[in-house]
Amino acid sequence: AYSDIVTSNVNTETYLQKTEAGGLAYNYSPSAFVITPFKNAEAFSSPWLKLIKDINFSPIPSNLSFRADLRRSFVMTQLYNDELTIEGIDPYYERLFTFNRTYAMRWNPIKNLNLDYSAAANAVIDEEDSVIQGDINTRAEKDFIWEQIKDLGRMKNFRQDINATFRVPLDKIPLTDWLSTDLKYSVGYNWVAGSLNQTDSADNFFGHTISNRRDRGVAGKVDMVKLYNKVDFLKQINAPPRRTSGSEPKTFSPGKSFLRLLMSLRSITANYNVRESTTLSGFVITPFLMGMDSSWNAPGWNFILGGQDAGIRHEAASNGWLSRSPVLTSPFQQTFSTDIDVRAAIDPAPDFKISLDAKRTNTANFQEIFRYDPALDTFSSLTPARSGSYNISFISIKTAFGQNRDDNTSLTYEKFSENIDVIHERLQGVNQNGEFNRLSQDVLIPSFLAAYSGQEADQSSLSPFPTIPVPNWRLDYTGLSKIPGLSDLFSSVSVTHAYRSAFNVNNYTNSLKYSNNITLNNNILDYPEATIIDPQTGFLVPVYIINQVSIAEQFSPLMGINIRTKKNLSTRIEYRKERNLSLNMSNAQITEVSNNDVTLDFGLTKEDFKLPFKIQGRTVALENDVTIRVAMTIRDSETIQRKLEGENTVTNGNTNFQLRPSFTYKLNDQLDLTMYFERSVTDPKISSFRTATTAFGTQLRFGLAQ
Repeated sequence: AYSDIVTSNVNTETYLQKTEAGGLAYNYSPSAFVITPFKNAEAFSSPWLKLIKDINFSPIPSNLSFRADLRRSFVMTQLYNDELTIEGIDPYYERLFTFNRTYAMRWNPIKNLNLDYSAAANAVIDEEDSVIQGDINTRAEKDFIWEQIKDLGRMKNFRQDINATFRVPLDKIPLTDWLSTDLKYSVGYNWVAGSLNQTDSADNFFGHTISNRRDRGVAGKVDMVKLYNKVDFLKQINAPPRRTSGSEPKTFSPGKSFLRLLMSLRSITANYNVRESTTLSGFVITPFLMGMDSSWNAPGWNFILGGQDAGIRHEAASNGWLSRSPVLTSPFQQTFSTDIDVRAAIDPAPDFKISLDAKRTNTANFQEIFRYDPALDTFSSLTPARSGSYNISFISIKTAFGQNRDDNTSLTYEKFSENIDVIHERLQGVNQNGEFNRLSQDVLIPSFLAAYSGQEADQSSLSPFPTIPVPNWRLDYTGLSKIPGLSDLFSSVSVTHAYRSAFNVNNYTNSLKYSNNITLNNNILDYPEATIIDPQTGFLVPVYIINQVSIAEQFSPLMGINIRTKKNLSTRIEYRKERNLSLNMSNAQITEVSNNDVTLDFGLTKEDFKLPFKIQGRTVALENDVTIRVAMTIRDSETIQRKLEGENTVTNGNTNFQLRPSFTYKLNDQLDLTMYFERSVTDPKISSFRTATTAFGTQLRFGLAQ
């Protein structure tokens, strides 16, 4: 393809743009070719030999594709001077000649294994400075271009991704067909070119940047119902009760009901994911094929395939792969994160469902300046830094209903204060390197966790990072509407309760006094022992500095009831309770924010409701649906600042009342008329001014959907 644009205006004598492009694409998708050597073998017809019978493999990829694009653009801009001539004004030139390539492959070596490979290379073709008007005319200019095309251009960016997923064939074995497991492995590599002519004062090239990533995941499910059903008698109990026309469903005997209760656990699902990445700056090697250089040494297959060894920087330095500039400031970086999510479904009865959910998230980052030191004639690590965050599901329900006294004190906070001395004494017997400050984070955090989880401080963990996630839960019961007497009045009645609590370390960083053993291969859950004493205070300095930890607890709702009658009257009643606790290490204060909500929502839908309208002097009565709703919410919120020394004070809070009635009449299939009223009254606990807002009006809504 070729195009050119030539324009001029009062400011521009000539604007010339030339674009040339060409491409080549190849795609190969053969017919499926799967070899199943034992598919028709009668010797393997037994279910116990299904794993062998289903052996299969495909010797060729299912898809191969390649695309190469050459694109050359040239722009020349000649501006006028203030006398509308070009004297003294040199033209501006813009040249860009790109050579972009993409590669892809999909392959299923066996049915349960999927492999994907994709790569993209972005290169530029440099031109001689003699190419002024955008035309390549001389033999030397053409030879210069062709030599670069043969060398695939000057690489600017290279990206490569490899993904593999595998389903473990547990379903092929009768003993394990109630289990399922999926494995995921994904790696990526990226090379980004540095500035071509950017060097330091000693003419040292700053180099390029390489990075990789590795994602690993395991997803599993335990189907307990399928396991129970391997016993015929239990399978009959799990089967839905048969119901003949005009008769009530068959009920179980007490013995069968007890067995059904023992089979309450219906399924367990678990997901575990690990994500890692490494970035290395100052890399002076250019990729040749699949990210490797022409000698197939740098940066090494381990790094190309997602290896996360922090020693790659030392290996690169010893092999001469890194820039020797002593002023390089781009850091060596690594990231690491893990996610654990375990869920369980428990059905003690057909209409009673319990959901359990346990989670843990751990995120960590490491970086340092790694560069050449001419004074030592070697590469040195400067300012290593480790940071991260941590979140885990937690249980603090034992202290959720503790009441504040009139002076804003609480038994739980007093327990926290008592725990400090207990934890401080326990640490003295564990760490022989010195003594912790009484208000050190290594004392405060275990005291905080023990107090608000309802544990005894002399038996609780001393680590600021709880390791085992405790499940939160949700309960739903919908069987009340099936009780004789209630079933004649209500079409549905549901009762809901949910509890969530999480412990969170918002951010942690390593102390500047520690520079060893802080790389990401040191797990934060193996909380390191403090070994350095601050000469100014005489107390031990923690390896990691934590500024704040928090507990977020929610009953959402503590109790919720949804009712719908046979006459289309709906009622929703909910009581929600929330508590957020933040422990600040700088002043050993706890900020407690609590919220309590009560919501009542009533609704009534009346069909064929007659509503008279007067149109042109005559009365017209429409018979359409009308919906009346009344929503009311009472919310009480309070923020208390708790101090070890001094009074506990209320720093914020209010009581809020909201009333929202509305009336909606359906004029036709597309037109609704709504009249509403909203009243909100807020009574603050700190300032003396009550505020109230009122809103009312009418809405006419027209729907375009048929």
